[in-house]
Amino acid sequence: MRDIQQVAVDLFERHGFHAVTVEQVAKAAGVSASSIYRYFDAKEMLVLWDEYDPQIIELVRTAGAGPQSIGQLMDILESAGAGLAAAILAAGDEERIKRRMRLVNTVPDIRAGQQRLVEEFEVELRDVLAERLGLEPGSLALRIASAQACWGFQAAIDYWVAGEFSEPLGDVLADALSRVARGLRAQFD
Repeated sequence: MRDIQQVAVDLFERHGFHAVTVEQVAKAAGVSASSIYRYFDAKEMLVLWDEYDPQIIELVRTAGAGPQSIGQLMDILESAGAGLAAAILAAGDEERIKRRMRLVNTVPDIRAGQQRLVEEFEVELRDVLAERLGLEPGSLALRIASAQACWGFQAAIDYWVAGEFSEPLGDVLADALSRVARGLRAQFD
């Protein structure tokens, strides 16, 4: 999937998202168009697919043991999140992520898809946090907490892609995680 995504991003950057067909991506990647639809579901997902999102949910689901207080969970996630950021950097994904996010920020169809994905991720995160914290998933506190986390990270990625301060992605993600954790602790204390 990463190889196909790389080919697609290359083509989209070179020719424009709307000018490139799924069939052209398939041909350039050496796969069938039906394989692309099976793995990515829609053309926008060629840019939006991210193997780290499920890892983040799994990290929240499994960090520590059993139900926790928000403070305990945030302590665990802050240290584990730093490890995930290091893994992204070790895999050499910083430039790949930046290229993908530039497309997200410049192509309205992809941006709309990104918004839908963040909204879905927000619901999934809310459910996992409810389970971990022993709270009702529909509660206002959890809705705000999951929205704060998801959109806070989206804002951090957008900030990093804009590159006005040329900070490393790992530093931006660590700062965002720290800010989100402080906000969540304050909300539940």
